[in-house]
Amino acid sequence: MPRQAEWLQQVTAALEALEHLTTPVIDRATLEQLLGIHRRVAIRLMHRFGGYQAGRTFLIPRPALIRQLKRIAGGDVYHYETSRRERLTNELEKTRRDLAARRITIPTASDLAWRELSGLPATIRLSPGHLEITCSDGQDLLRQLMELVQAITNEFEKFEVVVGKSQTSGG
Repeated sequence: MPRQAEWLQQVTAALEALEHLTTPVIDRATLEQLLGIHRRVAIRLMHRFGGYQAGRTFLIPRPALIRQLKRIAGGDVYHYETSRRERLTNELEKTRRDLAARRITIPTASDLAWRELSGLPATIRLSPGHLEITCSDGQDLLRQLMELVQAITNEFEKFEVVVGKSQTSGG
């Protein structure tokens, strides 16, 4: 069935809507609206689900449609597709966050990679249980945090001595 993934995501909402309808049959236009599909797809689904044609109108008994949609909602294809879409949505959101983070430029010194704790500016003060940074704006704060992180990375043991080892690190 072509473009199955597009209407599968509407199955749960369609079932909820069908439970509130009182009509004994569902026509093609209603199925289109319930599943967000085009006319030809609705006709194919109605035939597949046991619908019939009365004059020029395609109909399917509401209970039969509910049974078919519940069968689909309990099937492997539906579960695979919903989990695939969830993974895709999560990856897209992660990519959006990553792109937004990459747009942030932090001005850094050319010698940042070799920064040591003793080379930190006077605006960064470390002591046991305390960190103080004096900054002029957000960019300045980010720059100083980058310097601090690089210095900690380069001299982690010295950093632990300066701020005091945490109780959870065994010390």
